[in-house]
Amino acid sequence: MSAGFDFRVVIIFLLVTLLIIVLIILYKYLLNYFSKDRLKTEDYCVLYSLESNSPKGEVEFYFTVPDDEIHVSFQILNENWELHRELKSEMISKGGTIINYNLDELDKGLYYYGIVTSKQETFKKVYIK
Repeated sequence: MSAGFDFRVVIIFLLVTLLIIVLIILYKYLLNYFSKDRLKTEDYCVLYSLESNSPKGEVEFYFTVPDDEIHVSFQILNENWELHRELKSEMISKGGTIINYNLDELDKGLYYYGIVTSKQETFKKVYIK
């Protein structure tokens, strides 16, 4: 009385494997479908953080521009998001731009620095001690 080999286990295993493969393909298709209208970050300016966590004195604000030429306004806002100072407002060519500024001109407190273009507004925070 030998039991023999049960092919039902093999068939169930193959069906489960096939189902997993179909689900993976469907998942990749859905990811591709929904990512068509996503924002392309390479079309936007990149604002870099300051090198120090507690900056003092003269600092260099650095950002990059992806387009050939775009109007950029570099601003410092107070803690209420009101314009404190506009450091630069001009057409800037593709590439990196450094803006030097002395933070000693600011009172102690929380400020935001950032860039404003026709496509975006990007700000980062800095705390002056």
